[in-house]
Amino acid sequence: GNEQLGSIERIYGSPFNEGRPANVDMDRYFGNTDDYFDQDNFVAKAKVEHRYSANWKLVNQTQATQTKLAARPTPYRVCTVGFNNAGSAPTGPCPPAAVGDPLTLVTLQSDRRDRALKDQSVFNQTDLIGSFDTGSIRHTIVAGGEIGRDQTYNQAFTWSPRVTQNFENFTPGATTPGETRTQAATHTEGNGKTLGLYANDTVAFSDEWKLTTGLRWD
Repeated sequence: GNEQLGSIERIYGSPFNEGRPANVDMDRYFGNTDDYFDQDNFVAKAKVEHRYSANWKLVNQTQATQTKLAARPTPYRVCTVGFNNAGSAPTGPCPPAAVGDPLTLVTLQSDRRDRALKDQSVFNQTDLIGSFDTGSIRHTIVAGGEIGRDQTYNQAFTWSPRVTQNFENFTPGATTPGETRTQAATHTEGNGKTLGLYANDTVAFSDEWKLTTGLRWD
């Protein structure tokens, strides 16, 4: 219990002491026992191929994905004077600790990071693939294009009041009765669209020597 607190800002594990992790056992857990990270991924693919001849074919591929994430990690902040003066201290008592304080005098405060995220994307790619010879040189052509869209939605949540514990005697536990989960007033959305055209030519001079050239526009 004589480990001292160094320069500390935020933590996602154990605090740092003089630029090093605090002297705690590797198996100690600083979080809540009912934290969770649930993720579901859904992927659907379709492929259509039409062969015009022995050397030429057209390939079309479509892929749709959806990812849903629900997470509730609970890292613990170290209560410091600098943290309180930053104007972002959460509600609840957060006695500040100073550099050099033993861990028996250091208070940790729960810092909920709840979020719900949904990501969806659809992409379609069409390729014309063929080969031909110019004398003893073999050409393999890949030309085509792709189009797609990606959408992301991220909703955060806050908890009140925050829970405090002594660092030296920290004991992981479930969410404290009385804590209230509130959806944040704002959320983050992102949309991206992709359009690309390309053409590649792989020139085979021999089995050992090949040259690939290409162009792409996005």
